[in-house]
Amino acid sequence: MLENQVWQSISGTATAEIYPIIKKVDVTCPNSYIIKTDRQIILIDPGVFPERMNLLIDLIKPLMEEKPRPVFLYLTHCHVDHSFQAIDNQEIRRIAEVKVAVQEKGAIAIEANDKEATWAELMVGRGFPPTKIEMRLLSEYDRENGGEKEIDLGNELKLNIRTERIEIRDDLILHRQIIPIGKWDVLEIYFTPGHSPDSVCIRIGDILLIGDILFSANPGLAGLPGWSQQYLAESIEKLLWLLNNSNISYCCPGHGYVIDNATARNVLHDMLGEVLKLTDVEPLDMEKAKYATEYALELLNEANEIFSIIAGRLYYISHFLDELGETSEAQKYQDLIEVDKIDELLANFSHFTDEIRAGRKFEFLLPLKAIQIIQKIEKVFKQDKLEHVIDVSLLRRATRLLTDFMNTVTGIQFQGEAESIDIDILLTDLLDNIKSPPYSEEHIINVVDNEEEYLAALVSRIAYLPVFEDVEFKFESCPDSPWVSIEKERFCDALVGIFEELAGADVKNIRICCDHDESSTSIRISSQGGISPDIINEKKLGLYQKRFDLCDGNFSQEKKENGVAFVIELPMSR
Repeated sequence: MLENQVWQSISGTATAEIYPIIKKVDVTCPNSYIIKTDRQIILIDPGVFPERMNLLIDLIKPLMEEKPRPVFLYLTHCHVDHSFQAIDNQEIRRIAEVKVAVQEKGAIAIEANDKEATWAELMVGRGFPPTKIEMRLLSEYDRENGGEKEIDLGNELKLNIRTERIEIRDDLILHRQIIPIGKWDVLEIYFTPGHSPDSVCIRIGDILLIGDILFSANPGLAGLPGWSQQYLAESIEKLLWLLNNSNISYCCPGHGYVIDNATARNVLHDMLGEVLKLTDVEPLDMEKAKYATEYALELLNEANEIFSIIAGRLYYISHFLDELGETSEAQKYQDLIEVDKIDELLANFSHFTDEIRAGRKFEFLLPLKAIQIIQKIEKVFKQDKLEHVIDVSLLRRATRLLTDFMNTVTGIQFQGEAESIDIDILLTDLLDNIKSPPYSEEHIINVVDNEEEYLAALVSRIAYLPVFEDVEFKFESCPDSPWVSIEKERFCDALVGIFEELAGADVKNIRICCDHDESSTSIRISSQGGISPDIINEKKLGLYQKRFDLCDGNFSQEKKENGVAFVIELPMSR
């Protein structure tokens, strides 16, 4: 295995040595690699931060003093987190003759200062300085025609490059470019688009540098400018073939730790299955990325509230059972949700957002960080074991918060099962259900001789929180009892959420009034004593607008003389 920040020989080469700078997974700063031979110094993916480039320059200076030679800056792709210092840094150009090598499409993007293709707009908010890329790797002409060509780089520096086609099967061609870097050693460049149109993998000896392909199916990256499901799937197949048919020992990713051949094949095999599922991913542009960023904050704040409620109820159950002498049963309910872990994860996310506000992290990274937090929360959120204890609607809302966010950042459109429903019957049943406890005193008495059933029934009784016990609901049905087209559970959960907001603010009477025209049905929620506009603040108002939008409804706030009313418009069933 490669050692981090140590010069070491590369197996399968005559004289080449490598110095890896490897970080734990960090989407802000990639791994960088220096390769030295008797004729060249090669720097791969110098990154975006000056601090990283200064470290690389400090390593290159003594090599140049030992033997002056050209420095080649190879990029696995043009994304700004890998490439910016290769273009922007002038210090390295004062100590060596520097040539930048990028796949043709990346070269075009950098030279045109294409802030979308390079992700410069997303990550740093500014583009590249004017530049000329000296080496355009694996151009369209090279891939179509193959063969050898000579590149004149000036100052009597010339390279003979050979392009080859490897036919894996009739419809799958792997393009390879072979570039001499020493008397006996070469780089092999493989065209592997998908994460970006210009992505390449770079082989030297038994080492393959694979750029960001391992992370290309991650939520928050899929759908970004230049991402392609088709090309990514094909590139994964090509890499699997290469790893199976070449003497490659290690794969060096653009972010994270080096992995061996077997691990890389397992990861790529699993990843291919995930990529093939990403058929509904929509392009994620700057506007959508900002939307996802804002939604991340709203969602995790909301999740924090819901998990706090769930945890509070479990602690209450546990305390009550402990008082009854049921110590083991009390501990069981304490263990149902790992609240400390969730608190730690949410605190970690809060710290990350503080760093963004202070300018130490890119705002673009917020959705990616939120995804990591959510995936970890899902592992400690044991919903199936909570369903007989916690209100099902509350559990559904907690789970849906996580799912909706994942769909938002991946660009996957929500596809619910809309039903044609009589709105009067739906609202009548909903109001009956939220006023009725999920247990009966008679059942508790009847199962008193069965310890297991009795404890389960008792816990249901303890867990029940009569949120609407002191709230009077008045429902004025629609004329003609219209039918609407909605996703029932999502709609009901959102509506109950509004009722809980009002009950929590001590609104004692809630009036629900229905009306409709030819195209839509309106549900107006008000109160005789008035509803303060502060009960549902602007951020929560935005969340409810998203929730009702996802079930084809429209949620708004309407000003009244004594406060506000809430209006939900739903499409009529056709």
